[in-house]
Amino acid sequence: KVPGGVNDILADLLELENIKPFDDPEIPEIGRIGNLKRPMDESEFAQFVKIKLNADNITYTRLPDGRKIKKVAVLGGSASDAISSASIAGADAIVGGEFKHHTYGYAMVEGVGRGIALIEAGHYHTEFPVCRRLRELVLEAVPEAQVDILPCNNTFVI
Repeated sequence: KVPGGVNDILADLLELENIKPFDDPEIPEIGRIGNLKRPMDESEFAQFVKIKLNADNITYTRLPDGRKIKKVAVLGGSASDAISSASIAGADAIVGGEFKHHTYGYAMVEGVGRGIALIEAGHYHTEFPVCRRLRELVLEAVPEAQVDILPCNNTFVI
C-alpha cells in the first residue's frame, strides 16, 4: 500500500505501464496492476518474469481461452487471496510469490470462465527487490550509515 513499496518496485521491474493500485479483500489497494509493453503468451511472460526477477524457477498456468497476456497484476509474497480482485480489475495474469495449491484450479474459471494466469516467482524473488530502495531511503536519512544488502535466498532447486 506504500507508494514506492514492494508492489510498485515489482511493477517497475516488470516494465508495466499505466500502473495503478487494485484492491485486495484484506488490504485495499495493496496490489498493483498495469499493462505490458506488448502482449505475450504465458510461457514467454513466465520467462520474462524469471529474467527480470532473477528467479531460479517459475511456476505458471495457462489461460483457458488462448489469449495473450496484456494486463498484469503484481503482489509480492503470498498472492492467493488477491486472485479474484486481480481478475475483477481486468488482469490476464497475476505475479506473486506463492499461490495455495487449490488456487491453480479455480484460477482457470475466474472471471466467469475468462480465467487468469498465475505466475509464481517465489517469496524471495518478489520481495527482495525492495531492499535496494530501503537502502537508498536509509542513506538519504543517514548519509554516513553503512547499509549492506545480504542476499539470503537459501532455496535450492534440483
